[in-house]
Amino acid sequence: MTTPVPPAWLGPLHTEPVSLYPPFARRGGWLRCPLPPERYIALLTALDGAELGSHDVRVLHWIADLDAATVATVCSLIHRAHAAGYCEGSTHP
Repeated sequence: MTTPVPPAWLGPLHTEPVSLYPPFARRGGWLRCPLPPERYIALLTALDGAELGSHDVRVLHWIADLDAATVATVCSLIHRAHAAGYCEGSTHP
């Protein structure tokens, strides 16, 4: 299990993200366009070890094939959902 990302790094996105990992909206553009395998790993990282079924894995691969900004937005949403639980003091196994 990884440590939750501090909420200060995870504000709502008002512009297209330029990173698969927090902070998602740093200045400048993409340093380089991440390939689908890198996007898949970013999704798994955001899910923080959640148990996945075969259908989950198929959908994650499908999402990873979308453009990098879309994948980054999904990762940001997942990270922010974790942070919301972190802020409320909830724990997860």
